[in-house]
Amino acid sequence: MIHVHPDLPMGKVGFRSGPSMAGMSRFEIEVRGHGGHAARPHIAVDPVVIAAHIVIALQTLISRELDPTAMGLITLGSITSGTTHNVIPDTALIKGTIRAHEKRVMDQLRARIPELAGGVAQAMRAESKVHWGMAYPPLTCDDAMTELAAGAARELLGAAAVAQTPISMGSEDFAFVLEKVPGSVIAWVFRTPTGSEPCRCTRRPSTWTRTPSPSVPQAWPTSPSPTSAVRSGIPMA
Repeated sequence: MIHVHPDLPMGKVGFRSGPSMAGMSRFEIEVRGHGGHAARPHIAVDPVVIAAHIVIALQTLISRELDPTAMGLITLGSITSGTTHNVIPDTALIKGTIRAHEKRVMDQLRARIPELAGGVAQAMRAESKVHWGMAYPPLTCDDAMTELAAGAARELLGAAAVAQTPISMGSEDFAFVLEKVPGSVIAWVFRTPTGSEPCRCTRRPSTWTRTPSPSVPQAWPTSPSPTSAVRSGIPMA
């Protein structure tokens, strides 16, 4: 498979044997408290404050529970709650992803996130529920297939044009294919016309929209045309 990669120098094609891209799983944490007026917080259970504690606590799963030699990541991309200034809402919603290059690390994080979020919520008189969504396995390139592709690139482009692709915490659904058959990923480089900065990988809101679901993975809609994808950048999961 050919995949764009913004971090290699212009004119290079990249290859990497073994673990190359991380597995990924989306999750949402629903925190349920008890709403009330901002002037009377003592008779409410504020889910915003509780969600904030959960956000901080989740990072300890990486810094204090994960083997420091392992590669794992928890990123929280959204916290939503309430609608106005002076009302404590009933619920808060945290959205994020976990990423790792080993299944055992993914399993560890999947097990501990509900336990930690539930413990923090319970200690603060609230409840929490974790919903798991779309997930990709870690992507591992076959040694023999990678060398076959890299050898062809050296013959066609010259040895100086072939580089090792940096290991990435991004994820890719081609990992499902590589679980079934041996294969590899070729990294193709794209940059701005000056070559000084990588093109930015961005999602165009009018094109990359979908209906969110707390528990059922959803398929992405039709991709942009190849021309617009190269111009605007191709998003990774």
